[in-house]
Amino acid sequence: MKKNVFKEITLMNAILCLCVVMIHLTSAPVEKFISGSIPHILAFSVNKSLCFCVPAFIFLSGFKLYANYGDSKIDLMRFWWGRLRKIVIPYVIAVVVYFICFYFKRTVDFKDLPMHILLGTLVAHFYYIIIAVQAYLLFPFLKTLFNKWPLAVLILSFVCTAVFNQFISFTYRDRFIGTYIFYLILGMAFAKYRVYEKGKPLFITAFMGAIIVGSGHFWFLYTAITKQFMYKYANLITVVYVSLAIAAIYGICLKLADTLPRIYTLGKKLSAVSYNVYLYHFVVIFIFQYYVFPKLNLSPATEFYIAATCLYGIIFAYSFIHDKLKKFNKKSLRP
Repeated sequence: MKKNVFKEITLMNAILCLCVVMIHLTSAPVEKFISGSIPHILAFSVNKSLCFCVPAFIFLSGFKLYANYGDSKIDLMRFWWGRLRKIVIPYVIAVVVYFICFYFKRTVDFKDLPMHILLGTLVAHFYYIIIAVQAYLLFPFLKTLFNKWPLAVLILSFVCTAVFNQFISFTYRDRFIGTYIFYLILGMAFAKYRVYEKGKPLFITAFMGAIIVGSGHFWFLYTAITKQFMYKYANLITVVYVSLAIAAIYGICLKLADTLPRIYTLGKKLSAVSYNVYLYHFVVIFIFQYYVFPKLNLSPATEFYIAATCLYGIIFAYSFIHDKLKKFNKKSLRP
């Protein structure tokens, strides 16, 4: 089956990958900077404003799955085997790699390895893989429901996501698909109704909405954290902000992919390696945090600049090398 290609999705995937890396790069400065200082406010704002990244990856999954399978019957075994081969097996290998790294720091136990794989608890960002696997398992069923009652499924999925984020709390809630299902269905809706052909006004509205909602939300959130007051509906407002931010970043990528071909070309290179970058970028952060920075006695800001420069340099170099090797292999296979 030939898969559809959407340039904005490719570019969005690359940008989200870089943003996830930034989330983890700014986590340490948020902990180390003095609360209330300008550097602390900046690090906090960047870190929290990028909270749309994982939901946006789920949105991309919904978009791509529906664009490619929405109008056709799915061969379930072939579909799930493809996800097992491309998503699950590389994830398990990555868990083992991280486990070996942490083992030398005496922070893990072999008896816990199966649960780390099952729940994605070894490294913080692995929770997305657990959500993605649930999404792939449910997609054939959700597709049938969505094709019959699209508006009802979209509304119910929003209610489900809002309720699980704001009102229901349980262990590993952040790894439960119900907490994110609206973003999956939203991606399916964007693909079904061909939003990419319609909506400059929609994307401008989403962009302005994300700025307005996000500015107020993060100000209240920062005040709540630093001054210890209760921001009661923070999780619900986060769902609203994330939804607007996803639509906004989609619109931005739609525009960039059409008007700036060089940006798209770079994004295509990054997108091709984005899953590996997602899985392994924390290895570099781990090396800096545990082996390099403790010996240098640097300021938190300097540590951030060094780690960011090195990590992004490695990512871009890897993407270009991967692209060159891919082209070389294609040439070598020609008769």
